[in-house]
Amino acid sequence: MTAYPKINGEHADPSRLLVHDILRREWCYNGFVMSDWGGLNDIVPSILATTALEMPRPPLWYGKALLKAGKAEHVFETEHIDPGVRRLLVLLRKTRALISEREN
Repeated sequence: MTAYPKINGEHADPSRLLVHDILRREWCYNGFVMSDWGGLNDIVPSILATTALEMPRPPLWYGKALLKAGKAEHVFETEHIDPGVRRLLVLLRKTRALISEREN
């Protein structure tokens, strides 16, 4: 989960340095990253930094604002979207969130 406070003058959720370079590359974290509660600050940089989920619902940024910004800035390329979707599906599978009551 990204943090509320700015780090070196930059919000955590859209920070490619913090989320992608340090968390993912340097620390080898390949899991799911979501915003803190109401802590998403800028949709396109957040997606590019690999912050995949905005908390809470209903989405402030990952709704209509995402569609508008995504089309304008070509964020909907599979190279940007697929990794976040893949990480979300892995999380849902690990937590058995996709299994119905009958399958338990």
